[in-house]
Amino acid sequence: MLPSDRLERRAELLELARRSCWDNVVRGRFKYLRVSVREGRVRVSCPTRVGQSELTRFIEANLEKVATWMHLQKIMLENRRKANPMSALLCDGGRVAYEGNVLTLRCDPNIDRTRISEDAKELCVKLAATARREDVSAIVQKWLKERFAERMAERVSFWVNKTGLQPKKVSASNAKTLWGSCSRNGSVRLSWRLICLPPAVFDYIIVHELVHLRHFDHSKAFWEEVNAIYPETPSVRRYLKNVRAADLF
Repeated sequence: MLPSDRLERRAELLELARRSCWDNVVRGRFKYLRVSVREGRVRVSCPTRVGQSELTRFIEANLEKVATWMHLQKIMLENRRKANPMSALLCDGGRVAYEGNVLTLRCDPNIDRTRISEDAKELCVKLAATARREDVSAIVQKWLKERFAERMAERVSFWVNKTGLQPKKVSASNAKTLWGSCSRNGSVRLSWRLICLPPAVFDYIIVHELVHLRHFDHSKAFWEEVNAIYPETPSVRRYLKNVRAADLF
């Protein structure tokens, strides 16, 4: 890479870091200004007393550090994804996880729709073998979200009937750090990436969030009820310790 190209690339990284900082400023009762980068995501914790000019100086002073952290973590995430057989490789001959199984991606412009092959080993996508990653990603993600919506409707209905715990609303989320969440108003959200994992995980997350409707904490009473409803809880929790949603897709 020529020196001018390196300078241009560096400027791009700094601008990306700057935008990421400003887009992720969180004001609150913090003691100090602080910036962190986790899994490539930036967070700037800003005390309410700090003015805009002081915040600007802080962000600019830490820009090089943030850009470096973001770049290194991006490389680490990419290497981790490549080494993980469950992570999606979105190209012809690549792979995607579905219900705990790894399917080989097969691009075929002659099929009528996206579908699983008869031997259940491939996910066939209506695209040319030379299709761009972005195009493959869009079609595969749409297919996974459709399957997720079907599974969510079925399993939430099953567990609501079994437990009597009725959420106000259940919807899909794009979360990469939380498999599910439950708000105090009774709304449950489930990450669509759950469709990549074994059905037992899907059921556990639903039960976990439904029980939060009765125990809005992780108290002993909460875990006792979760385990009573879903005895597979300990084994699923052990499984999830080695799974990151961000690595799947």
